[in-house]
Amino acid sequence: MTISKKTSAAPVNEVSLELGVIKTSIGFGNEDKGISSDSLRLEMMVEELCRELKKEGSGLFLFIDDFQVMSSDLMGTIIGLQHSMGQEDLPFYVIAAGLPNLPGVLTKSRSYAERLFQYKRIGRLPEDETRECFEKTISKINVRFDDDALNRLIELSKGYPYFIQAYGSAAFDESESSPIPLSAVIKGEPIAQASLDSGLYESRWQRARPLEREYMRAMASLEKSVCSSAEIAERLGRTPADVVRVRKGIIDSGLAYAPERGLLAFTVPGMGDFIRRAAPSEEQTYDDRA
Repeated sequence: MTISKKTSAAPVNEVSLELGVIKTSIGFGNEDKGISSDSLRLEMMVEELCRELKKEGSGLFLFIDDFQVMSSDLMGTIIGLQHSMGQEDLPFYVIAAGLPNLPGVLTKSRSYAERLFQYKRIGRLPEDETRECFEKTISKINVRFDDDALNRLIELSKGYPYFIQAYGSAAFDESESSPIPLSAVIKGEPIAQASLDSGLYESRWQRARPLEREYMRAMASLEKSVCSSAEIAERLGRTPADVVRVRKGIIDSGLAYAPERGLLAFTVPGMGDFIRRAAPSEEQTYDDRA
């Protein structure tokens, strides 16, 4: 089974399945017809495949990333497929990842979705696990951090795996001894920050259109982890209705998400800090878009 989408910023819009010489796909565009018949064909194929896999003690697993931005029709089809296969006691499983608002999105698509899935929240690592990550990684080459260096790395990384990698690598590169001292961590900080800026934040900023960047600046200026749409609009000197399309564009591009109705948060930790600190240019373009 294959899931495809038009671009990295677009919602998933097609699912395809090949079973022997038989192949089917479901796409949900504005001009699509016969969605119900395609869905039925897909269900019949999945059922046939799962019955054979069950005989072999195996199953069919469908892995989906960014499930919360999938088109609503296709999401509903997949949820319905999971429900049907479960009723038949067939080994079909959806393994999906998404933002914290995913449970609400699934339930909105199909009210019974809340009882079909088990939800596991994956956040940043707690302090003890962050410490263990630094210590175990560096110990593989018989090197260690001194206590001050390790404490500073834990503070800088905030438990985010990508931050742990960036700051740990920079400190190691700036050290010539073991244990790695605090001075090496301090020397490596701007290097790690530049790596995060170029590898994590700048590409997301470039993805946004000028009006979306203006909205993100206002959002970052509030210095909150979660902002209300009303206060962002107020900071822009507009009403929420004036900027509703801009807000939707940011969400559709994966730059922010709505944890609750009327609220907004950046999808990537530290994005607000980057905008306030780096003051990225409004004129940058992405994919030839002004």
